[in-house]
Amino acid sequence: TYHVDLTGGYIKKKYTFKENGVALGGLAYHNGRLYVASFDKGLLVLEADSQGKLTRKATITAGLKNVWKVRLGTTAAHAYVTDADLGLHVFSLAQPGAPKLLATVATTGAPRELAVGKDRVYVAMGGLGIDMFDVSTPAKPKKLKSVGGYGSAQSLALVGDVLAVAAWNHVEVRDPKTLA
Repeated sequence: TYHVDLTGGYIKKKYTFKENGVALGGLAYHNGRLYVASFDKGLLVLEADSQGKLTRKATITAGLKNVWKVRLGTTAAHAYVTDADLGLHVFSLAQPGAPKLLATVATTGAPRELAVGKDRVYVAMGGLGIDMFDVSTPAKPKKLKSVGGYGSAQSLALVGDVLAVAAWNHVEVRDPKTLA
């Protein structure tokens, strides 16, 4: 069960979305829509109606296998989705209620989390470190670099010129341009 408490759009108070047999992972919100990673069920698009009720508007399964996290690009024109079996997926949100898969690119291993910058996506790869992708052309993402760490990269936060990495027992601060 996800309890959603968002301001903006039609969502004004706490609402619940629950379907039997549907496990939910990461999510992202934009303009009254939630994009939800649902492991083996794909990418779900939930929408709030004028009364604020959340309903499933779309389910994207084609090209997906084991969806974990979803993040929106800096302009919300694209969604970036990690798939533990296939890598990083890039979706166009030109039609926000019906995301279109543009590309899939392999990651070094099973992705844990991701952070999105203007034209870069960073993926935490557990004990394998971090992958950095150029997404300046979203339909043709390109892996720029993979770097190891001193632990297991589990979560990322990109703020300005700092990429913070939570790696089990410590936090690393890296330069997002070089990953140094």
